[in-house]
Amino acid sequence: MLTILKIFEEHGKTIRLLLGVLIGLILGFIIAWGIWPVQWKDATPGHLHPVYQGYYINAVAQEYQQTGRLDVAKHKLGLDLDEKANPWLKEPQTLEEGFAQALAQTESREMVIALGRLAQDLQVNFRPDVTAPEATTTPEAETPPSRSFLGNLLRVLGYLIIALAVAALLYLLYSRWVEKRRAAGQPEEAGLAGAYGRPMEEAVVEGEAAPALRTVSATYREGDDFFNPSFSIEDGTEFLGECGVDISYAIGSGDHKKVTALEIWLFDKSDIKTVTTVLASEYAFRDPTLRAELAAKVASGGELRQMLPNDEVVLETTALRVRATVKGVVYAVSDDLPERSYFKEANVELRAYRR
Repeated sequence: MLTILKIFEEHGKTIRLLLGVLIGLILGFIIAWGIWPVQWKDATPGHLHPVYQGYYINAVAQEYQQTGRLDVAKHKLGLDLDEKANPWLKEPQTLEEGFAQALAQTESREMVIALGRLAQDLQVNFRPDVTAPEATTTPEAETPPSRSFLGNLLRVLGYLIIALAVAALLYLLYSRWVEKRRAAGQPEEAGLAGAYGRPMEEAVVEGEAAPALRTVSATYREGDDFFNPSFSIEDGTEFLGECGVDISYAIGSGDHKKVTALEIWLFDKSDIKTVTTVLASEYAFRDPTLRAELAAKVASGGELRQMLPNDEVVLETTALRVRATVKGVVYAVSDDLPERSYFKEANVELRAYRR
């Protein structure tokens, strides 16, 4: 249960997106196949499955043998239409194949003669062997296709669920791999101090009873649209919770996100809640509309603040406290957006303590 909560806390947005896509696909198939399915109009025998073509031609041949009405037979076979309406007229060999299928389904000499007579009068290149003895073994007809709507729907939905599950698993594995690489201290570009997830030296903070359980530094850089480092908080082998930094809000448009606010969060397993504080750019903090939207992202006792260098934010839960210090912030310059509206770089140091 705890593992599921951790996964949902880390990848809640992605999981909600995948669930939304899955629900949308299910509703789409139900509407398209069950409520408003495609309906054929003005279909001819040439559009039938080959097995049913054989049955149909046999029925027409039997009637023609009794009535001798060639015009009626042509009408029932759709041969009095144009090429667009009947595939048999556009591709005559398909009509020959239909007669062959009908012959394979015939069990009497009389029906073989009836098929031969109909084919001859219609000038179809089909000449059955009428000298064959009655009750001879005929090839088995192909099994008609299944028309079970529910069976087809369940099969398609099963494939979709499997594909989405595999995609979600691959995404989670990739996220874990990226996090481990960054936590291992991969080289960073020159810029603000502190690596993405690289542990800092432990230090005793004034006012705390003991050194931090975990001290890390995370640096956001413009263009990192998947910036969401998270760090577990442990005391020895005991897992206490997690903390991290995430993209909270972006403005403008372009090839990458223009991040105007980051959010710092703390998850405590002992009271099953996540405290979230939002750090906004100067522009977003002063704009009433953006400020209201960002305030809605604050959760469980967090706050909305302007991101200022050397500013410290404290997040507290029942058993944990995280001190988040803004080590540096650099604004991007753009001709399309206001000054000091989104970040080029921002570095935040997180120190986690037991309360």
